[in-house]
Amino acid sequence: PLLRWDVIAEVTTRIRNEGEEFAAPISLYTNGLPPPGAPPPAELAATLAAAGVSHATVALNAADPEFYMKRMLSPPPYAPAYHPDAAAAIGDVEGASFGLACETVAAFAEAGIETTVTSVAAPGAADAAGIRELGLALGAMQFKERTFLE
Repeated sequence: PLLRWDVIAEVTTRIRNEGEEFAAPISLYTNGLPPPGAPPPAELAATLAAAGVSHATVALNAADPEFYMKRMLSPPPYAPAYHPDAAAAIGDVEGASFGLACETVAAFAEAGIETTVTSVAAPGAADAAGIRELGLALGAMQFKERTFLE
């Protein structure tokens, strides 16, 4: 969803402006990587919080830069079902990094967005305890490990 963060902010603002009957929590799920040209994570998070985004779930899937690069920024070792090839499954990762994802987690938390960090329990997956510890240190309120579906 951060690819269209500006649309999320606009739509969330419109929903919030409709009245109290639309006061349900608004949550987004993301890999925490703003697209090229987006504002820095602190500004982006502040904009989303001001618009009314109340919760964010960030798929971190690694506790260190090397494993993050392998897991999140490299083509998967399988043929993805919804993409023409493995490289298309990860999209444009120019400027993406472990540090940027971590910065986004911290920015969401600092902006008052209730943040959850997740990882996938997959074969060869990263250390879930390390991801949990990192996520909580960055300001996330929760950690969830999701099941890998083969």
